[in-house]
Amino acid sequence: MKKKSSTLIPHVWLKALKKVPKETCADILMALIELDSTGELPNFEPGSIEDVLFSQYAETVIENKKNYDEQCRNRSEAAKKREAQKTQLSKESTVVGDMNRYDMMRYDVMRYDMNDISKDSYQKESIDLSEEFTNPKLNKAFSDYLQYRNVSTDIEKDRIKDKLAKLANCDEDLMIKILDQSIEQGWKGLFPLKQETHKPARKEGWE
Repeated sequence: MKKKSSTLIPHVWLKALKKVPKETCADILMALIELDSTGELPNFEPGSIEDVLFSQYAETVIENKKNYDEQCRNRSEAAKKREAQKTQLSKESTVVGDMNRYDMMRYDVMRYDMNDISKDSYQKESIDLSEEFTNPKLNKAFSDYLQYRNVSTDIEKDRIKDKLAKLANCDEDLMIKILDQSIEQGWKGLFPLKQETHKPARKEGWE
């Protein structure tokens, strides 16, 4: 705990202290400062002006010291909580930073639920695999790709759909080929369709 470096002197004391000699006033103030700093009591003569005034003011000094100590404890605890929160956020940032984009989306869905349910009882969020396109073949290829990727959120499904449309320039036949390509190649992402290269036909008599 931070050491207290000052003593609060209420202005209401001034009126009474002005009525006593300066030496007496100085003794009382020094005794109050010593009480606040070390907790030691002075050896004033019982019933003396010093003893009477000191007794009146000592209660205020002790109360102020208690309030100050309480404030220090509260600030210390608040600082520890903030540090713990920063440490937790730093750990989460490290975990998220090591994840790929797919895992990050799954992490956002799951992170707030994992404290309330066990791993055995956890049920993966289901998504709507109903028709997304009017073309039955395209819809079947898209549904197969979602199941292949084990997509668990509608947000992820919509992102995949948007990326597919951009790659194929909304060409439905090309979209089907891109989806089939990723499944056949074992890719998790969608990529432009590879151009097939054809070797020139070998003419007879050529070596």
